[in-house]
Amino acid sequence: MALAGALVALVALLAIPAGAAGEAALPQGFQDETVFDGLEQPTNFVFAPDGRVFVAEKPGRIKVFDNLNDPSPTVFADLRADVYDNGDRGLLGLALDPDFETNGRVYALYTWDHILGTPWDPEEPEYGDPEVSGDPDCPGDNPSNSCLVSGRLVVLEEDSGSPNHAVEEGGLPKEEQLLEGWCQQFSSHSIGELQFGPEGALYVSGGDGAAYESIPDWGQLPISGGTGPNPCGDPPGPEGVTPNPMSQSQGGALRSQNLKLLNGAILRIDPDTAEPFAGNPLLGNGDKNAERTVAKGFRNPFRFTFDPQTGEIYSGNVGSSEIEEIDRFGAPPTSLYNSGWPCYEGIERQFQFRTLGLNVCNALYKAEDEGKPQNSEPFLNYSHGQSVVPDDECPYESGSAVSGLAFYQGTQLSDAYEDAFFFADAVRGCIWVMTVGPDGKPDPATTERFMREGKVYPGVKIAEGPDGYLYYASLFSEEGAGEGEIHRIAYKPDSPVAKLEAKPPYGLYNGSDKFETTVDAGKSTDPDGEPLTYEWDLDEDGAYEKSGTEQTQALTFTKAEQEAREKADPPLSPNRVVTVRVEDGQGLSGIARITVYPGDVPPTATIFTPNPANWRVGDLVKLDGKGVNADGEIKSPRPYYWQTRMAHCPDPSNPSACHVHPLQTFSGIRRPEFFAPQHDYPSYIEVLLRVSDERGLSGTATFQYQPRTVSLSLVSSPPGIELLAANTEALSPFSIPAIDGSEIQLKAPETAVVGGKAYTFSGWSDGGAREHPIVVSSAQPQYVAKYTTPGEGEDGGDKKPHKAPQTLLGKHPPKTTRSRQAKFTFRASARSTFKCKLDGKPKSACRSPKTYKKLKPGRHTFKVWATAGGKTDPTPAKFLWKILPPRR
Repeated sequence: MALAGALVALVALLAIPAGAAGEAALPQGFQDETVFDGLEQPTNFVFAPDGRVFVAEKPGRIKVFDNLNDPSPTVFADLRADVYDNGDRGLLGLALDPDFETNGRVYALYTWDHILGTPWDPEEPEYGDPEVSGDPDCPGDNPSNSCLVSGRLVVLEEDSGSPNHAVEEGGLPKEEQLLEGWCQQFSSHSIGELQFGPEGALYVSGGDGAAYESIPDWGQLPISGGTGPNPCGDPPGPEGVTPNPMSQSQGGALRSQNLKLLNGAILRIDPDTAEPFAGNPLLGNGDKNAERTVAKGFRNPFRFTFDPQTGEIYSGNVGSSEIEEIDRFGAPPTSLYNSGWPCYEGIERQFQFRTLGLNVCNALYKAEDEGKPQNSEPFLNYSHGQSVVPDDECPYESGSAVSGLAFYQGTQLSDAYEDAFFFADAVRGCIWVMTVGPDGKPDPATTERFMREGKVYPGVKIAEGPDGYLYYASLFSEEGAGEGEIHRIAYKPDSPVAKLEAKPPYGLYNGSDKFETTVDAGKSTDPDGEPLTYEWDLDEDGAYEKSGTEQTQALTFTKAEQEAREKADPPLSPNRVVTVRVEDGQGLSGIARITVYPGDVPPTATIFTPNPANWRVGDLVKLDGKGVNADGEIKSPRPYYWQTRMAHCPDPSNPSACHVHPLQTFSGIRRPEFFAPQHDYPSYIEVLLRVSDERGLSGTATFQYQPRTVSLSLVSSPPGIELLAANTEALSPFSIPAIDGSEIQLKAPETAVVGGKAYTFSGWSDGGAREHPIVVSSAQPQYVAKYTTPGEGEDGGDKKPHKAPQTLLGKHPPKTTRSRQAKFTFRASARSTFKCKLDGKPKSACRSPKTYKKLKPGRHTFKVWATAGGKTDPTPAKFLWKILPPRR
């Protein structure tokens, strides 16, 4: 798929070690097996209930295999007369009706060799030839040479009298058209996926059809062949005229926000009629396409899948020049889901579109500024200039494109992958896996690389097979030829494990303009102790040129060779990938790949002292750092990756015995901001910065970001009573360190005996209950627990004191939000009246709930006091929160 003068802090500076290791292409015990080969760029596959496997080929043929052992498929339908397969376009979506066994219905979603609004003759396609693969481009005004085409959803039916063949009409497959649209003027982000939901609805995805070059396309770009700008006739129209005024444009990438179009959307339709499915969020809108739409604002939702546990949709969204993302939302959502493209990319306002003054984007920005965002942030995102997870060795110098997505419910991949979520980036050539967190849903913090493949576009589709194994489609074969394959990943614990090291893995050329290294597979192992043979691919052609018992290979790369690679047409990566395959006596094998970087060394990374230098709970923390390579400071934000983690140290006497919990990650952001979280002491925030160069080498820096603390004094009257503060229980008086702004619990016993005399709790100095939370502040460093003897008041007299009520806070906003509205509920320990105070404003009478609107970005403080029997709670309930500024 197209796919500063700040004080420099003391940091731990790291880089890839001198003997970097190439991990196995798959985890230990897994085998990658080719199931079907000789396919012409397979893009999709589905398993039929009777064991057959249907495969979609990009040029337009649907093939069917009788079972997983059938080496010779039958052509079910040849749709090449209809399909336009130039660039990333083609037959991309395939699905079988849930009642396929009885009705034989097969659904296909493809790029249509047709211009919308013109007559259609399947024997005379707009550009290509019937029954011929490979459609031409359209040289002309547009540098991408892209043709104006459209998209089409059809249903075919199996011929009951001729198994494995579609019903024909006039010598061609009989197609029942369900939908047409998806005007596309460029050769990428075309149509996408077909999936049936658990309720029987058909879900359909399509891209924006706009320019994939690194320029903002709002409808002003001409199409090849002299058609002129805005060939799709998007508002304000007309076709062939540059949108005027520009601010009102809804063309190009902005089609993703136009509900009247199918572009950049996921639809939910009746599979028989293509009518909007019951329960869609926009039913009654009056426009059928809007009523069909359940999710909008995608650049290219090429693949999506359903979580079988929750029913939620996980959709990829292929990024532009910055960020890849995965979105998550309910199926169907109760309201329209909007991923935000092109006004947003990842978590930020898109750097090009945010400056253009386009009404469509300005409306989204205004809604966010007012605290009522109409778009959602992604579930997961990663930068085009960084690895998905550290040291995954998945190359990104050729681009990125999130592709196949799948949940695993089988039992053949070992227990470690139960309910796991797999996702691929076909351009990087890798598959990652994410396991479930405490909430039973995929947890991004658990992400790790699962498979590293060669340059074969693996994972354009991923699915669990009926046998419980994981299957994926590779657009090409290992050799990179036109033929592609369907693979199976099987768990065979007796398989050998390949390990590969490069010594050194990188370095500058020496005086003879050569870079020399040795690749070593000597740490490869076999669980049964069998001897191994080693097969080597040293020239990246997918074929193993050397085979035998030799465990090492000496390699030399000259500067001249490297320069020639970069000047080739098309240019080749200066990085060199070496592959070893080890095999035992049972024929089981393991593969490892390693990237070598002739003429390159890792950049250095530096973290500047954060602002503020020490944090308190609720502080807006601003991070800054830099990466430097041989060319100087790396200024683009794409190669920057930040990770923040909370290091919790449960034993104050052993501050080195800490464990960490993930907080936030920031991918492709140079200077991120976050709010310091609530946490007990001792703890600190661990900050990691990873900066990568264009070839993928990384430098890493870490920083221990310490909190600001308050020495909290706990006293009892009389002294000697055991009190609890946070996690410390001790005889008073005593002191504990606590993080400024944190919330901790105080607790005093109901009764106590000191010096043989019995005492009863009468109150804390702050007026709180016997057990109550406090917010730590240097303004109130001491808390006194007061006790009386029977018959005494607090002053030692006989009068029983009348206590002030305790104010209790209920619902409140999140501690970090972009909403400019805040709602609070509160109550008291006795029947009371209340007074509220916001920030520096005076107190005023109030009732629960209390709502504030049109608040400004920044920090805010809410306080509420309860009054009963003439006594007012001396310690109001208090809440501090931060309203984030609008995204820029």
